[in-house]
Amino acid sequence: MILKLDNVTMKFGAFTALSHLNFDIEEKEIFGIAGPNGAGKTTIFNVITGTLPGTGKILFDDQNIINLKPYQICNRGIARTFQTPQLFSTLSVYQNIKVGAHFGGQIKENQDSVIKEMMDFVCLKAKETELAENLTLLEKKQVMVATALATKPKILLLDEPISGLGESDVDFFLELIQKINRELGITIIVIEHLMKFIIQLCDRLMILDNGEKVIIGPPLEVTKTKEVIDIYLGSGGEDNA
Repeated sequence: MILKLDNVTMKFGAFTALSHLNFDIEEKEIFGIAGPNGAGKTTIFNVITGTLPGTGKILFDDQNIINLKPYQICNRGIARTFQTPQLFSTLSVYQNIKVGAHFGGQIKENQDSVIKEMMDFVCLKAKETELAENLTLLEKKQVMVATALATKPKILLLDEPISGLGESDVDFFLELIQKINRELGITIIVIEHLMKFIIQLCDRLMILDNGEKVIIGPPLEVTKTKEVIDIYLGSGGEDNA
């Protein structure tokens, strides 16, 4: 086990976004999170990475990280991406990834080699000097992933990584995520609305509803349960999950 959420709760005033949430992540697994809009999926990422405060415990490598600052959590080895690419648009691909290499705090020397290694890993070597604002959506997502990888994380959080991509680009991204997990040994937690994609990708899948865990298990088994079919798939779950 590399990450464990123990009784994690997060409230916006009187509204409970996450309610007494408990689950754990095995080292080097790909763990999926799905659920309807407003279920609390991204809130989980925000609490894990210190962007939002919460109560309970989040144990990462057996140390409680809840309510540490985002840079402290990143330095310890948790990185994330966003549904909409968050880049420095007037900087080049190289410069964007350099920010990750510097911010992660894991690399004191040879940053240039690390940056170029990550560019090559995500297939952006030919775009080194291209400004981020001139990239396609797929390329922007590749830069965001490379920037996260340059922090040298143990866990990578991916928030709807294929959102807005065409079918061929989805296939590329599926292979990229599997490659990150397989070749770099990084544990991956992914939020995704497209059930077909998450079933292909994940070792285990958690369904979330109203900030509460509904079920965790092998993706095919989870999506065939009556509860999930009734709550999600039976009411357009593939579009909303």
